[in-house]
Amino acid sequence: MLGKGAFTGEGRCYMFWQDFVKCIEKNGNEKKVCVPFREDYDECLHLKKLNARRAKIQEEMDRQKKLGTLPAEVTELLGRDKF
Repeated sequence: MLGKGAFTGEGRCYMFWQDFVKCIEKNGNEKKVCVPFREDYDECLHLKKLNARRAKIQEEMDRQKKLGTLPAEVTELLGRDKF
């Protein structure tokens, strides 16, 4: 069933898919116009940008922790070494 999530009503990326399909229907063969919609859909599915950002943040936290410059408040707020 298209658009259905595994445990919820609508899949989390379904609205991005709908936007992408509407763009293609509207613009036909001019697919370059729809690239931003496809990128949004791909990001929703694979979370590559989000995961890259998380990795960079974790890297910086590890670096600061190693140098002893990680603020104590950050460690307290997290309550653990990794997020």
